[in-house]
Amino acid sequence: LQRAVQRQVAMVVLKPEYLARPEVVQEFKERERIKASVTHPRIAPLFEAGVENGWHFYTREMPPGRSLEVLQVEGKHLGERALAEVLYGIADALNYATGRGYHHRSLGARDIYIDGENHSSIVNIIRPPASAPRDQKSDIRALLAMFRPVAGEGKARGLLQSLASEEHDWASLLQEL
Repeated sequence: LQRAVQRQVAMVVLKPEYLARPEVVQEFKERERIKASVTHPRIAPLFEAGVENGWHFYTREMPPGRSLEVLQVEGKHLGERALAEVLYGIADALNYATGRGYHHRSLGARDIYIDGENHSSIVNIIRPPASAPRDQKSDIRALLAMFRPVAGEGKARGLLQSLASEEHDWASLLQEL
């Protein structure tokens, strides 16, 4: 809880064993800087970063809704329209990020949030540049596979199959949706 404004946040803390390694502390601070530079309504923003009592930390927004991971465990199913809306939101966020040269880590089911109106958002997975760019087509195949357990019967599953049959990047997936 961010007490000053009574807001729920996610807090990321650098493990104490890394404090003696300046290069790791510097990488942590670089991640903070890059995450703070991202401004998209579907990517959870970084709120605050700092050092308190020797602990390096940053806080970020808790996206609205429940994670895809929770929905999978609950056995929730999305119809075709809901599934398309959710995937559109994710594609929109990652198309924005990659189109502006941002790099990101793999997207997991715990990183995707879906609210009651099927609006999706993701946690801030933006990272400093890696030695090799991510393979967007592989990332999209992995994303579509993550949604198989929550895709309802019929048209929703057909939508996933149709999208998976093409070799999409984020821009073309967004266009298709």
